[in-house]
Amino acid sequence: MKKNIKFLIIFAVAASVLGGVLLLLLYTGNDTDEKTDETSKISVSTDDQGMYEAFILSGQSGPGTLLSKTPSDIKQIDVSNEWGSFTLKLKTEAGETEEKNTIYTLLHYEDLTVNQNSAALVAEAAGSVNFSTFVHDENISLSDFGLDSPRANIKVIFNDGTKAQLWIGSAAPASSGVYLQFGTGKTVYVADEGSINSFLFKVTSLFPTEITKTAENEENEKFSYIQINNDSVKNLKLQRSDGEAIKNKYVLASYNNLFADNQKAEAIIDSIRGLTSTEVAYVKPTPKEIKACGLDKPYATLEAKYPDIDIKLAAAKPDKEDTLFIMSQDKSFIYKIGLSEVPWLSVSHENLLSSYVLEANLDYVTAVSVNDGTKAFNFNIKTTTKNVTDDDGNESQEKTTAVTLNGKTVNTEDFKSFFNSFSSIPYSSFSSEKPKGKPLASIDLEYSTNRKKDTVKFYDNDTYYLVTLNDISAGNIVKSKIDTVINDLKAKI
Repeated sequence: MKKNIKFLIIFAVAASVLGGVLLLLLYTGNDTDEKTDETSKISVSTDDQGMYEAFILSGQSGPGTLLSKTPSDIKQIDVSNEWGSFTLKLKTEAGETEEKNTIYTLLHYEDLTVNQNSAALVAEAAGSVNFSTFVHDENISLSDFGLDSPRANIKVIFNDGTKAQLWIGSAAPASSGVYLQFGTGKTVYVADEGSINSFLFKVTSLFPTEITKTAENEENEKFSYIQINNDSVKNLKLQRSDGEAIKNKYVLASYNNLFADNQKAEAIIDSIRGLTSTEVAYVKPTPKEIKACGLDKPYATLEAKYPDIDIKLAAAKPDKEDTLFIMSQDKSFIYKIGLSEVPWLSVSHENLLSSYVLEANLDYVTAVSVNDGTKAFNFNIKTTTKNVTDDDGNESQEKTTAVTLNGKTVNTEDFKSFFNSFSSIPYSSFSSEKPKGKPLASIDLEYSTNRKKDTVKFYDNDTYYLVTLNDISAGNIVKSKIDTVINDLKAKI
């Protein structure tokens, strides 16, 4: 081959390569923020306005990344969707971890606490945008992808001043993902549906569903009172009882201080602190929204006073699905909740009262006087406690009870049988009827604690005894039940 021909061939090859490089540079631009994804054959860079754009480098479709940022890189996210719009603001303190120091607030709701986990989902989705495939055609119809009327429009501002914009379209066939557009390009990408779901949030989804806070310690669980108003009762007031002498832990202060049923009372108590809704229905509701939820004239209200906080709640009437609206004290939120979560909604004095006359703890009883109407039997009780250690070295406490009647020792098991039987006699019905005549029998209990003496009296009421506790009418019990208990005791002593 002649020398000049060989030179011409080498020159032509070199020129071809150089021309390809020049074309590539012209196509992709020379922005210093540019990056190329080798997998998807696209280039992502910012324009002269700082807006991120993506460019297809080849016709080959495949997975790739449009944005690879973290929440700590983001300053603001604007989201518009079918439910409305919201602006999420982010602030991350320099020098510390993103998880601990990225704080989220919502524009126009700066005085309210945002659910940081829900907000983080939006930020993570806005900063990290990936796709599985794309369609690049200058003549595509956006309506084929639900992008002529996008389900969501997202604008992201980063801390360095750059920006990004996304549009969310319809679902792709065969559950393969969701269509989206990025920047001003016409390329349609398919993204994983789970990665963009947070862009479809309502603004209410960004607030905690917690209605009341859990007590931080046992001391803060000790309420002074709980007051309830509903369709069945007005000003029902529940308080703690005085000490360990009585097994009933609570009394109805609004009902002559009669004892409340422990299980029913604790169902109400447990529903107050740490109460969580199924969803936040309204944030900063208007008077019109409050009325629409039936909370302008609440169906029920609750007020509870604790050492660390006062709680006030208002509830609407339940719907056919047994759900209802409930509003916080400051009217910042209206929540939706299931009826089973608010047992105070329909409580009354009658269904909260203890079913038993007097459930005393024998360990704290020092004297019992039983009067059958003709004679009084005065028992003295002494309970001692000592520490014992078993063969394995395990320590425990052992209690011993001694009972005497007029200085004479009484069989402890016989007395305990009487005491337990008396304590477990249920009311046949509750009654506030005033007693007539003199009591036919009575039982007095004295204690080693600060609790004053309790007196239970039994008055004739046909086939029942009307029972009073400390001269307060409580209910009726079947005559034969208390007669049998007293007669059995007399027979054994």
